[in-house]
Amino acid sequence: MKMCLCDNYRRILPGEKIETAFLFQAGTVWPSWESVYQACQCKECFDVRLILVSETTVEVSHSIGAEEYLKQMGLPYERCEDIDFEQYHPHIAFIQFPYDAAFHTPDMLSLQFVRRGTRIVYIPYGIEIADTEMARNDHFNSRVVENAWKIYISSDGILNEYKKYCRNRNAVKVTGSPKFDCIVCKKDYPISSEINKLAAGKKIVIWKIHFPKKNKIDGKIRMITPELREYLDFADQLEKFSDFFFVVLPHPKMVGRMVTSDLQGDDMLIRDARRLIEKIEGKQNAYIDNSVDYRHSLYHADAIIIDRSATMVEAVMLGVPVLLMQNASYTEPLTIPVQRVMDVCEHGTTCEDICAFLENLRRGIIRNTDGVNRVVSKWFPFLDGKCGERIVKDIWESIDRKNKRNRLLQVVLYGTGEVASYYMEKQHWTDPKHFCVLAVADSDKNKQGGQFYGYRVISPEEIRFLEFDVIVVMTEPYFYEIQKNLVYDLYLDDRKILRLDEFITALEEEVVRY
Repeated sequence: MKMCLCDNYRRILPGEKIETAFLFQAGTVWPSWESVYQACQCKECFDVRLILVSETTVEVSHSIGAEEYLKQMGLPYERCEDIDFEQYHPHIAFIQFPYDAAFHTPDMLSLQFVRRGTRIVYIPYGIEIADTEMARNDHFNSRVVENAWKIYISSDGILNEYKKYCRNRNAVKVTGSPKFDCIVCKKDYPISSEINKLAAGKKIVIWKIHFPKKNKIDGKIRMITPELREYLDFADQLEKFSDFFFVVLPHPKMVGRMVTSDLQGDDMLIRDARRLIEKIEGKQNAYIDNSVDYRHSLYHADAIIIDRSATMVEAVMLGVPVLLMQNASYTEPLTIPVQRVMDVCEHGTTCEDICAFLENLRRGIIRNTDGVNRVVSKWFPFLDGKCGERIVKDIWESIDRKNKRNRLLQVVLYGTGEVASYYMEKQHWTDPKHFCVLAVADSDKNKQGGQFYGYRVISPEEIRFLEFDVIVVMTEPYFYEIQKNLVYDLYLDDRKILRLDEFITALEEEVVRY
């Protein structure tokens, strides 16, 4: 029988600290955790352990240099292989990447932690950028996201995307991204002495390069990153801009391993990516920064050339000229908040566009920074340096509330036919003992807005805005048709959609309970 996920999370006993595990895999995404980790460390009610997870399945590029990074940062850590997770069941586990299958071995899957009683917390390491079907699946319906107890995101504008597409939308909370806290404290991330010496007082231009990526969109294979030939051409032009010093920040996959799904069969992209890195390495006024922590370079830019990246919005927040490079043949649609912010940047697709951007930089021709700041503040307003603190506060308050109450299961009944009437009347579901009828839904527009045993009948679309635990489909013949609509059209969690017989059996077995 399909089971609804119940609240079997480990309870906090009187006087017990909140055991919290940060499952660390990559220093490149540490900025999305740093202020949260620090805030937890400052609270006596938290018992914090930083655990290095070195083994992955498919994705290995991000984990390169992870342990060295922890040592450089002076962060005390333990190795995953030294911990018996059959015995250690933390109350909270922070997970860095949302993709279970590609990043986590079988014993470290997020659902494994949930079944042991651990609450999963996920903080996006970037900003939800693209607005394509594939991107929506990546952002909103990966397994870690679906299994999360809490998902902390950057802004209300991004929250609207979660409300539309995330099956676990009720776990989402707007706190601002901890990455924004880093920007407030830029002085804590000094530029490396090596880069400072090589730059020799020249203006520093950051060139942030995503790995070449193709997606299947509308039945066609499309390149969603800039054409590498444009970057290769610009690499040949670097020496013409000897008055600038270029610090190149390549995506880890540019110098590591690209996976098949990124390339869509075009292995020539690997060759061209390697050629680009080799060309840049031969230039006197360029430096390839492969260090794990990008902030020490990015935060000291006088200008930034960037393509699709987890740091796109961050780059604009720095208040320097930004050139967004895109593909000339296909403009990837962006989520509304990201699009609004990137609209205030310069845009380009070719080597010539990069050169023109740099010529304007030479002449001091830049966009109005006040206008840029207004747009950023409107769409990403949490720039007070306290995002990490807000997250820790919400975790404490949410766990504390859960301990103090034993609430009834919140149930949405789907269907207002004769079967539903029988259960309302004969089984006394108008006043049930073991659950609460939160709402009654029906696809019949003639019934919507009316009354059903004292409940206003809502449309299926309205279910998305309710904090429910389970949907019980009260009709047998149309169950799979209804399930398909709820899951694939309304992005509701299929694990929370039960047949009537499943729900009754679960009640009798005391499986679905709080």
